[in-house]
Amino acid sequence: MNSLRHINEQFHAAARVACLIAAAACGFPKPADLPECKTASDCGSATAPFCVAGSCVAACRANDDCQSLAATPFCETTSGKCVACLDASVCSIDKPVCDAAAGSCRGCARDEECPGGICVEADGTCVADSDVVFADGLAGRDVAACTRTAPCLTLGFAISQVPVAQDHIQIKILSGTFALTASVNLVRDLYLEGSDSIVIGQVIGIYIADEVIIDGKVDLTSARAIARLGGLDQYTSVDHVFKMKRPG
Repeated sequence: MNSLRHINEQFHAAARVACLIAAAACGFPKPADLPECKTASDCGSATAPFCVAGSCVAACRANDDCQSLAATPFCETTSGKCVACLDASVCSIDKPVCDAAAGSCRGCARDEECPGGICVEADGTCVADSDVVFADGLAGRDVAACTRTAPCLTLGFAISQVPVAQDHIQIKILSGTFALTASVNLVRDLYLEGSDSIVIGQVIGIYIADEVIIDGKVDLTSARAIARLGGLDQYTSVDHVFKMKRPG
């Protein structure tokens, strides 16, 4: 009798193990004490891609939730999205501004977006005062190094104060009207930054790089000529040219 009871108990134990294996194989719910995930890689749903406190959720809650995403390693907790930046401290020199709406770094578009208040809109970079000469047509004097606190009076003098080592000339115009009464030979790119100012001069010669001259003509697609669009800050560049008959 004892032998029969022992065999019967072993049979029931084996049956219970078989039932557990079958339940796991058939996708029965996991025990409540087991976490749904350990890392984000365990979350296969696009609608709940983050692993937070052992559960797959839709929104990130901290930077750690985004660390596996190289391009967007920071968590914007208001939206719950992983973004490329939260502030400008992680942005590069060529893209110094953290765009809060886009969650990514971009070039500057206005002076007030730069710590020093000088943005070269042509290439979207912020420039330090040490790389700029300042000119003021109303209160400047041509006697010093053209700093923000002691600006030059004329553009000609300001250009002469640019260090030879710099590959371009960056002049910040504080105020006034400037007239170039003498010839200025510009062998470097000249950037003039300012508002409510006028520069008057006569162009007596220009240089066109050989690589944009094709068959004796300037190729606008190679030069990437800039054209202004509608609005206050919208521009485009020419990347293709086509011909059409003039209407009428």
